[in-house]
This record gives sequence, C-alpha cells and structure tokens, in this order.
Amino acid sequence: MKSFTLVEALVVFSLFILILGSIFYTLTLGRQTQDISFEKLYLLNKLASISLLISKELRKTNYSHITDLNGNSLVSDTLYKGIRFSLPQIDNQGNKIWSSDYIEYDLNTTRFLRRTPDGQNSLLENVSFSSESGFIYRGVENKLEVIINCTKSLPLGRELTQEVRWAVFLRNR
Repeated sequence: MKSFTLVEALVVFSLFILILGSIFYTLTLGRQTQDISFEKLYLLNKLASISLLISKELRKTNYSHITDLNGNSLVSDTLYKGIRFSLPQIDNQGNKIWSSDYIEYDLNTTRFLRRTPDGQNSLLENVSFSSESGFIYRGVENKLEVIINCTKSLPLGRELTQEVRWAVFLRNR
C-alpha cells in the first residue's frame, strides 16, 4: 500500500488554497464592482429626478422672478451657487398672482443640495459639489443652465464622480 508523502500533501494543499484564494478574490472583486455600479445607478437616478423637479418648477416661473440667494437679479453668463424664485398661483378671480414663498436651490453647501421653502428637504446628500456646479443665466437665449458636478465617497477609498448639465428655457411673462 502506497501513501502520499508529506511534501506531496503540502503541494496539493497549497494548490487547493491558491485556487480557493483566487476564487474568493474574483468573487470579492465582482461584489465591489456591483456595489459601485449600484451606487452609480442610484446617483444617476437621483440626479435625473432632481433635474426633472428643477426644470418643472423653473418652467412655471419667469425670468423676472428668479434671483440669486441674496435677492439680486441674475446677470448673464455668471455662475451662481444658488437661485431663488417664486411660482405663480391663481387667485379666486382666476388672476395670476406671484407667491411670496420662495423656492431656493442651494449648492453652496458641500454635503447636500437643498431645496426650500421646506428647509429640511435635501434632495441629494453625502456628496461633494465641485466649484463648477451652479446655475448660469444666458440672457440672449433666455435660458438657465444647470450644472451639477458631484463626487460621492465609496468604501475602500474610491470615489464616484458624476456630472449632469441641462438648460431650461424661461418664460418672459
């Protein structure tokens, strides 16, 4: 009866551990890739819903009712970190009146995009906004460009950066 030597058993055991280690590494790398993909999908989905909300509200107002966060009129081709505007309402006689409640979108904060008058309503959290993020009024075309460039920290020291840009054409009246 012939048996395995200690050296043969150690070689087989080492190869077995090497194969299991490579399988475990492959599965771990696949899981990390999946987590990053889910985070990117979530961020893109969130940015898409934010762009729809901002566009919808800006289309209801007009240029004369949009200011910077300090209440100053917008100057063409200037980047603003936040805007404030009011929305029209219809009174009992069917006339359009402008609400005294302002809606603000604020990108000055480095951790979230905030929408007020709710105040507590943060639309996008735990991200950092780049200095290129903001609102640019293009007076000649009467449109407001919105740029959101954000970075989200992920586990293992990774970062996910995403940018969305879109333009909203404003009403004159």
